[in-house]
Amino acid sequence: MATHKHDDHSDHAHDHNPPQASAHATLHCLIGCFIGVELGVSFGLGTPMTIGLGIVFSYIFGFAFALQPLMKSMDLALSEAMRVV
Repeated sequence: MATHKHDDHSDHAHDHNPPQASAHATLHCLIGCFIGVELGVSFGLGTPMTIGLGIVFSYIFGFAFALQPLMKSMDLALSEAMRVV
């Protein structure tokens, strides 16, 4: 199992532009929300269920889009990447 030392980040690159990182994270969540809302509308679900799907999918896609590059760049397993996020 790979270990990750939080005091030494020389082995991987960080996004040193917080506004850009925030914009990417927001975009990922909005994509998930859009997919959830579209599914809710497509299946004819009521407003509360459609909103719920939007929220659930925003979290799923937000984490999925954040974890995938992290797992690739740092060569981490899913459980290890979840601890970093």
